[in-house]
Amino acid sequence: MSDTPPPLSPGSPYNQQVPAGMGQPPEGGSGKKTAACCGIGCLSLIVLTVVLVIGGITLGKSKLEEWTETYTSNQAVELVLPRIDQAEIDVATNRYDAFRAAMEEGTAEEPLILSENGINALLQHHPDFSGLSKSAVAKIESDLLSINSSFDLDSINIPFDFIAERVKGKYFNGDVTVRLDSVAGRPAMYLENIGVGDKEIPQVVIDSLRSENLLKEIDSNPEMKKAFGKIKELKIENNQLIVVPASAL
Repeated sequence: MSDTPPPLSPGSPYNQQVPAGMGQPPEGGSGKKTAACCGIGCLSLIVLTVVLVIGGITLGKSKLEEWTETYTSNQAVELVLPRIDQAEIDVATNRYDAFRAAMEEGTAEEPLILSENGINALLQHHPDFSGLSKSAVAKIESDLLSINSSFDLDSINIPFDFIAERVKGKYFNGDVTVRLDSVAGRPAMYLENIGVGDKEIPQVVIDSLRSENLLKEIDSNPEMKKAFGKIKELKIENNQLIVVPASAL
């Protein structure tokens, strides 16, 4: 694989490489498995990949070492996981399983609706998201979805060898906030903010991504199509994540 990156196009080649799909977690470049993802799992991984890869390319190959030293860490951080009672775990799991089964059968008509606790119940306790159980915490505030994360970057399939080698053994410990929407009857997601502790992400990186629909490659990328092709809309309403199936009336 060549180390020379293509012309920068936010949301173009990089978010196409994000692992996705239901039930069968793909292999990352390091041989480790990422969590199978549908919906919320993919949101965190897509944004993380965009931040890492486009950020590195934007700063240029010569600045990659500085980028990784500043915005990645040699160690994971222990996240404060919300305490969720068993009743809420059961409700979220049953809703998700029923929705996933209906989506696979092409019969889904009702949206999947999850509270903040419901999202975290799935991340912490559902086997589909086992790879995220201790590395991602979701928060809903002001109609925005935030992911507080401590991701093992070896588990992400990074498309350029020189980047993958530089972040080997590294972790991304930070917060990513996104706006959810729909465009022409398809789900859309836009970056709102990125935070890495007290380290400031260059504003040019954030600004270059804010106007980009991070899910715009759904039709051209098989992995993204598998995860989002049957979804019509993602939205936050009344402090709840709503996943609307394409077959909804």
